[in-house]
Amino acid sequence: MFKNTLIFIMFTATCFAQIKGEKKLQECELTLKDSTAFRGFCRIGKVDKIHFSMERDSTPDVWDSKDVKSVRFFRSDYDQVLEYFNLRKNSLPRLLEIKLYGDVMLYARTKFRMIPDKTITVYPSLPPFGKENDLPQQRVVSYKKEEEVSAYYLKKASSDTLFPIRPSWTNRRWKKEMIEFFKDCPSLVEDLEADAYDKKSIAQLVEDYNLYCTEND
Repeated sequence: MFKNTLIFIMFTATCFAQIKGEKKLQECELTLKDSTAFRGFCRIGKVDKIHFSMERDSTPDVWDSKDVKSVRFFRSDYDQVLEYFNLRKNSLPRLLEIKLYGDVMLYARTKFRMIPDKTITVYPSLPPFGKENDLPQQRVVSYKKEEEVSAYYLKKASSDTLFPIRPSWTNRRWKKEMIEFFKDCPSLVEDLEADAYDKKSIAQLVEDYNLYCTEND
């Protein structure tokens, strides 16, 4: 039983969507499919192409999944690694951010979307004297706010297949899929059935599996 075990997991403060929004070249390391690595400066462009240069002030070359396996961004207090994967058939590979390492890897792809926030009714001011009949109609103003949405993926070290966790899944569907994915760990399944985990605790679930359910432990 793991539900009484408290483990703090810190996700990177800069998510994939923020990296993609950066216009300046950032210090990075490009790793090719043949394991060759180059240290330089990168930024993520359209359709997840990587703009890479050995010098910050040089014109970058454009790289993609044909030659590149992953890119590592060096931050002041952590490294952020993105890896190419095919997410759909007949589509270009996309970059996923590695959130957790272990026998089960946790990946994420984050984006921002606008959602309704609040609605305010604006009442008109009083018209000038003598024009009372010209009172304008009240207006309804709708506001939106930016929301961060993450799609998560699982991958076992023994497999090259990504398991997508759909943001649209209901809690019931999520629980059913997680029980099936982690069925090789009876204790974890027991906690899932007891609702010790939910959609928001996916990182804790993966961390607990890697700590308590692997053959090496």
